[in-house]
This record gives sequence, structure tokens and C-alpha cells, in this order.
Amino acid sequence: QALGEAEAELAMLSSIHKIDAVMSEDFDALLFGAQCVIQINDESDSQYLIEVYENNNQFLPHDLVVIALLSGGDYDASDGIQGCGIQTAIEIAKTGIGKRLFDALKNCSTDNFRVSQYFRPLMSQSKGECRAPVTPLPSLPDIPKLAKLCEELFSWGNCQDIIHKFGDHVFPGLAVQEL
Repeated sequence: QALGEAEAELAMLSSIHKIDAVMSEDFDALLFGAQCVIQINDESDSQYLIEVYENNNQFLPHDLVVIALLSGGDYDASDGIQGCGIQTAIEIAKTGIGKRLFDALKNCSTDNFRVSQYFRPLMSQSKGECRAPVTPLPSLPDIPKLAKLCEELFSWGNCQDIIHKFGDHVFPGLAVQEL
């Protein structure tokens, strides 16, 4: 595993309030300390396209590891227990079994099953090599200036055409940034 596990890095930024949420295909970032995870659900049978999980301290770290292992996390190549989705895994964790399961599994480590990496992910600061200051997030672009620039540089047509292009290509990104 290379330094700089993306979800761990983003979770660290979330935990120090430099970003509001981590967008991911799973909720592993909660394990690493993220305050909020936006999960993009690409399963066709899912009721929702996007799920939002907030770290409300309902679960201890070992409970979160058990949820990830049951439902399929990044460090378990088997993708969890077949048929056990996130909601089922959460309900199982609520029973308090997480500590016992974690104690039984914490020293298990194979190429396909690396539970210890949930607690000690390799990050850019793991070895003290990267101490770059966190820069503030960029502000939103000036939309009228951007539209004028697009009008001058691209063949996007008249004002209505530019608004349509912005609706397809610019506004969705701005909406996500505002989350």
C-alpha cells in the first residue's frame, strides 16, 4: 500500500474541518475520522442514488470496522458477507458484537484481509515526510466573467446556448462544491 490512502487523507482533512464531507463509493472514510461521508450508490436496485452518513459518534471505531467488514470495505477483498448490505451491518453493530468480533479479527492479516489498515492507514504524514500546510479551498468562480470568457474563447453560440452549456457542464460541479 502506498503512502497517501485517499480516503484516509480526506478523512483527516474532514476531522480538522478543512473539508465538509468525503465523497466515496463506501463509507470507509468514517473509520478514518471523517465527519461526513457522501456515498454514491451505483447499484440499480438501490432506493437512493446518494446516501449521507454523519459521524455522530453512535459507533466506536471497532463497530465501524465490523460494519465495513460485513458490508464490504476497501481492505477486504471478499467484499464482505454476500447479501449483507450497509443497513444490515449497522443493525448488527448496534447489538454490541463489534468489540468481540474485532478482538477476534484484529490480528488476522492476509493479502486479502488487512483489518489493521483500518486503524493505521498509510497517509502522507505517516512517516513525517509531508508536512505541507493545508490551503483553503478555492472560492466559487465569478459566473458572469466565466460566461464572458466562454463567449469569447469558445463557439458556444448566444447567451441562451451558454446558459444551457453551463447547466450541463458547470452548475453540477458548483452544486457539489457547495455541499
